[in-house]
Amino acid sequence: MEAQIMTAPTPALAIETRTSPQPETAATGDPALIELRKFNFWYGAKQALFDIDLKVRERSVTAFIGPSGCGKSTLLRCLNRMNDLIDGVRVEGSLRVNGEDLYGSDVDVVDVRKRLGMVFQKSNPFPKSIFENVVYGLRIQGERNRTRLRDACEVALKGAALWDEVKDRLDDSALSLSGGQMQRLCIARALAVEPEVVLMDEPCSALDPIATAKIEELIFSLKERFTIVIVTHNMQQAARVSGRDRLLHARQARRVRQDRRDLHAPEAEDDRGLHYGEVRLMASAPEVKGTDSAGATPARWRIALVEDDEDLAFTLLYSLRKDGRFDPVRYAGGLVALDEMTERPPDLVLLDLNLPDVDGLTICRELRRHETTRRVPILMLTARAEERDKLLGFDLGADDYVTKPFSMKELVARIVAHLRRAGGAGATADDAFDDGRLRVDRSRHLVERDGRAIHLTKKEFDLLWLLIKSGGRVVSRETILSRLWDYAADVETRTVDVHIRSLRKKIGDDVVETVVGVGYRFPT
Repeated sequence: MEAQIMTAPTPALAIETRTSPQPETAATGDPALIELRKFNFWYGAKQALFDIDLKVRERSVTAFIGPSGCGKSTLLRCLNRMNDLIDGVRVEGSLRVNGEDLYGSDVDVVDVRKRLGMVFQKSNPFPKSIFENVVYGLRIQGERNRTRLRDACEVALKGAALWDEVKDRLDDSALSLSGGQMQRLCIARALAVEPEVVLMDEPCSALDPIATAKIEELIFSLKERFTIVIVTHNMQQAARVSGRDRLLHARQARRVRQDRRDLHAPEAEDDRGLHYGEVRLMASAPEVKGTDSAGATPARWRIALVEDDEDLAFTLLYSLRKDGRFDPVRYAGGLVALDEMTERPPDLVLLDLNLPDVDGLTICRELRRHETTRRVPILMLTARAEERDKLLGFDLGADDYVTKPFSMKELVARIVAHLRRAGGAGATADDAFDDGRLRVDRSRHLVERDGRAIHLTKKEFDLLWLLIKSGGRVVSRETILSRLWDYAADVETRTVDVHIRSLRKKIGDDVVETVVGVGYRFPT
């Protein structure tokens, strides 16, 4: 299925929508619950959202992905009209829930916010007991029956996976709970009024990894009963909680080439690699390859991804490009992939077994028969977890067999291990740099300046390598944060400056050049 690409004429939010293979049609029996058409939003004279077209299925999880300031939360608050509380806002276009125009003149805004509940970035329990927090919305609606309130409280707390932890202390203050428990309490408070949709604005950003895991498990389980829309900075989190449901991703507004193999690659003449302006957006498209000091283009491993699932393919392409060592090309069908791979062999193949036109096992067998692809590593990605399927895959020539769902970090590690063992195109060029004075060996975590060994921390080393492989191009602080810290909520742009100063102190002032107001680059 082709993606719908919407771009804005000025720096703002643009949404690229990628749907799962089964669209919302009458045939599926799963129509869209929320639908936006040509939806625009202004803060005063400043337009923040441009021509958003979006459908959200009932009982699904939809993730809005992107860095701070790109408009994700604005779009989320539009869904239950929370933005109405801000002076000077204006909307155009259509936003419907179950066919009802939420911005119609006769709409009860209080009822809208009951139907579309909100869980905020920072947990906000009231200074009341746990019980009173959960039933607060019901009391506002006029419910006074103690038995019904207790039943509703228990159901909501069980729905938020908190009942077993607090059932014996419902009269204790909600402020005595841990951070993760407070956030689940806020989810229970939203569930108590039985909304149609639960909106979550970065619900895990202030939580530790254990609490985050519990919230993610909860989100995934809640989609059996509710429609959930979540805002997050974390691409991996979005993929974990949204499964096969669609992923939306904020990107800079620019012209995009629609290619059947790669829908993310920008036109070369339009790709500036960076985005400047008040709104910082996540560049999901691959950066244009730079040149080293000798004028040669740094090699990257060319990965052929044969995968028909749009959401999974999107996640894999994003993660591989973000790593920086790979040049992935995606094929939605096996026959086209087979023709092109035998003509131009990749360094490695990621192969799904359940393809629409031909079975992945057949593709694997044909690749092993062809002279040009006989030694190319093949990693099978599949939901088939039976032993007989794995043995058959290995018999037909697969080098590795990864069952879904899988860890992206583990998959990348497996890819690199197979490529180094096979001596892929990028194995040497991508792991070493030497300009006569500075020598960097990525595979050995080695840095030398004029023959003197220099110890760098992992972040310092990754930052140096990012600048080196940018080939003299300026890299903004936002790009560095995206690549090295994944837009962690507790990391500021100032952190980049601290690491730059540390690099200069250890290696020399000339190792990094500052471009005032823009970013940093490695001088060539």
